[in-house]
Amino acid sequence: MCAIAWSTLAAQSTPVPADIPTTFNQAIRHFHEMEMQRGDAGDYLTYLTDVNTRFAAKDKQRSVLISAERCEYVDFASASAATMYIASGIDRAKREGMPIAENMFRLCELTLQSEDLDMAGLDGVIARFNALEAPYQKAKALWLRADVNSVRGNIADALLDFQRARAAFERAGVSGTQPNMLAGESIAKRRMGDLQGAEVTMRSVLDVWKAANNPRESAYAYIQIGFIQMEAGDPGSALDSMASALMEAHRAQDPDIQRNALTGLALAQVRSGEWLAALEAIERARSLARPGAPQDTFDTAMLYYVEGMALAGNAKFEPGMAALDSALKLFERQKNNRLVALVLRAKADALAADRQFEPALVLYRHYMQMEASLQKKMRIEQGTLLRQEFEIQSQAFETRQLRVNRLAQQHQLEILQSTRKWQGLALITSLALMCFLTYFAWRQWRQGRQLNVLANVDPLTHVANRNGVERFADVEMRVAEETHRPLSMLMLDIDHFKKVNDTFGHLVGDLVLQEATRIWSTGLRANDLLGRFGGEEFLAICPGLDLEAAGQVAERLRTAVGALRLSAIDPDLSITVSIGVAQYVPGESRNAWIERADRALYTAKERGRNCVVLSDAVA
Repeated sequence: MCAIAWSTLAAQSTPVPADIPTTFNQAIRHFHEMEMQRGDAGDYLTYLTDVNTRFAAKDKQRSVLISAERCEYVDFASASAATMYIASGIDRAKREGMPIAENMFRLCELTLQSEDLDMAGLDGVIARFNALEAPYQKAKALWLRADVNSVRGNIADALLDFQRARAAFERAGVSGTQPNMLAGESIAKRRMGDLQGAEVTMRSVLDVWKAANNPRESAYAYIQIGFIQMEAGDPGSALDSMASALMEAHRAQDPDIQRNALTGLALAQVRSGEWLAALEAIERARSLARPGAPQDTFDTAMLYYVEGMALAGNAKFEPGMAALDSALKLFERQKNNRLVALVLRAKADALAADRQFEPALVLYRHYMQMEASLQKKMRIEQGTLLRQEFEIQSQAFETRQLRVNRLAQQHQLEILQSTRKWQGLALITSLALMCFLTYFAWRQWRQGRQLNVLANVDPLTHVANRNGVERFADVEMRVAEETHRPLSMLMLDIDHFKKVNDTFGHLVGDLVLQEATRIWSTGLRANDLLGRFGGEEFLAICPGLDLEAAGQVAERLRTAVGALRLSAIDPDLSITVSIGVAQYVPGESRNAWIERADRALYTAKERGRNCVVLSDAVA
């Protein structure tokens, strides 16, 4: 389906059924079921040719639709041939008034773009399929976008698209999609660093394909399990998995999957220091390439990457560096930063082994910078994924509750309608019950949402509560450790707040807290977080600010709240704030950081309040 990753390669040949369904719509539906079995492209084209002969010989619209279904499986002789086929198909679809077929041709065009795929164009295709209520075609487009996002490191988006694709396939009534979606999800999990989850998921996929006696997809699953084991630092187990993949690939008699299995085996041998064996596996992989057939860019880059490491390990520095350079160019073209970083590391290791320490150090620093950026993005993706999963679960729970309530309402109505006696009273009772159940469901939903808010938000000021601000601080401390980005904290305490409460009452005190936090929230940046630490004490976490810059922010907040006037309560009522500022020191605990900010705040109080004190000034 997609040339971006190995997860999109076609599977073992599935025989074309001797009996085509008796209607055109049934035949197309059966074809969609066949697609989920990951069959051979030649079998698909043969089946569609038979469908065209039987049902579309004199029907232009059906002929256009079959041409659109054929598009992604045709082995075009050149890029210009593919362009002509698609342009002709779009023109025919427009003439026949077939927007779904037109959009299918556009999806095919995007699929053939491989790593240069236009994501904005793909978003548009998905939106049009959604508007046209074409769930199967929408599911395939979502699957493609999920694969692309996975390769480009947008893991949370990829996993969400896999879930959306699965739901769309279900709406289309197409079965057999589960292992395909799970395989993509496993690869995305591996790229996000969830190696345990990735292996569990991929082994469940392997069980499905083994039970279906599909050696090609079984080989592919073994390859992915081997990759997971290598990333987990277990090259011995990876060698066993790749050997199993090669056995299944030979059983499938498919040169493409044999070549991928040999490449995976060579990578495992490199990780085990078996340089000569790896070079032999690479030569065998290259010998399986079909003459004149276009080569997948990702597969070619992987071969160069493994070959470069094997040559360098076998003391063949110059050809090894040339192969790594070729791999680097191809991975950069794919925007696959994860593998770009690995190639940089391999080049640095090769230079160091050749005693070229200065250029090796330059490359190693570049690698470390990319790795830090990837780790940061991975943490962001993990956080995004957790938030998306929570929202999906919350929506599913609310949907289940509403469904249960609706069924209860229907059951009650059926009971009431079954009796004719006291029909007027029964109708009134059922309506009252419906109102009660609707109100109850709404109240349960509202309470669930409120509990979620209360867990992290202060109900009075609507800023983060202590739990929320401490969790935010923990996340930013880890980011600061990894990226060496400065991070500062402001501890704010409203001066003489007890006197405000004693003089004007607690309601006025609450109003003062609300107005102060409103002003402070306006004065902070979008990526800062303000939270209530307790009573009239607040914390502001400021990522990216060193001590001096954070001090300037604190002074701005102090001045802003000092200008606040509450003349409606008392013309003379004004408030001031004392602020302690502390920059995070890598390695210190959150409590130690907060304690330094608190000491700076205490010093501000001792100096007469209404001022800012930096922690470095507190000796």
